Amino acid sequence: MESQIEKKSNGQAVESAGEAAYFEPPADVQETNEALVISFDVPGALAEDVETEVRDSQLTLTAKVRPVDGKWRPLYGEVRAGHFRRQFRLGQQLDQSRITAKLEDGVLTVILPKVEAAKPRRIRIQVN
Repeated sequence: MESQIEKKSNGQAVESAGEAAYFEPPADVQETNEALVISFDVPGALAEDVETEVRDSQLTLTAKVRPVDGKWRPLYGEVRAGHFRRQFRLGQQLDQSRITAKLEDGVLTVILPKVEAAKPRRIRIQVN
């Protein structure tokens, strides 16, 4: 799997001059025979505030979590408003044209299908 995807971050909040801090969402990467599946935790993010992009074989996730509206005051909270960003370098074994993403219950799931040549296949044994 290492040749198919490479993590492009160091696990810390990243701050750029003149920009808000970006927090790296936790991610799980799973492999099936058909694809790699990456699940990102983006609690509080709405679908319209989440973007995934592939450019130059690099997958980039950005998400914005808006502050809680003034209707109620939280007593305790670990989820902060702000920006999430995470990047992974993709290998040649993935079909970048067929990547899909779905946001459900604060988890963004990105499916990276493998190219046909990278999928395992059974080889028939012939008997004479």
